[in-house]
Amino acid sequence: MNRQTLQAFFDARTARTNHCWFWVGTIVKSNGYGRIHIRWPTLEYLSAHRAAWIIYNGPIPDGLCVLHKCDVPHCVNPDHLFLGTQADNVKDRVAKKRSRTRHSDLVSCQRGHLFDTKNTLIRNGHRRCRTCKNALERKYYKERRQRGLSSYEA
Repeated sequence: MNRQTLQAFFDARTARTNHCWFWVGTIVKSNGYGRIHIRWPTLEYLSAHRAAWIIYNGPIPDGLCVLHKCDVPHCVNPDHLFLGTQADNVKDRVAKKRSRTRHSDLVSCQRGHLFDTKNTLIRNGHRRCRTCKNALERKYYKERRQRGLSSYEA
């Protein structure tokens, strides 16, 4: 994809505000970053914030990352981006308190149930949501009953 095509594609999928420019194209669920499919059928992707850097500032030197000043993963405003090494990226993440050790700062499970004293199970040092565990077990035993198996049969 050449630079003009990339810019047209980029502009069509960007919602600009006075502060951040939000990527409204494909967003990766696991990390919140925008993604551009740049080559078919090889499935090559480019992060939207890296594309913004390339369009407005030129190529990204080898070994450098594009970091966010505003700490919004789907922001593609080139004024909010800067280059740094992977070590800089880690330092920035820690400084902005986005670094987690084994999800220790999470206050709820992925379904929104609070990790409090009544709802938290701890096994081998890992927290587990009691509400989600119970729901999963109920589903499992209901399916077994529907198939005609008791809870003790294999």
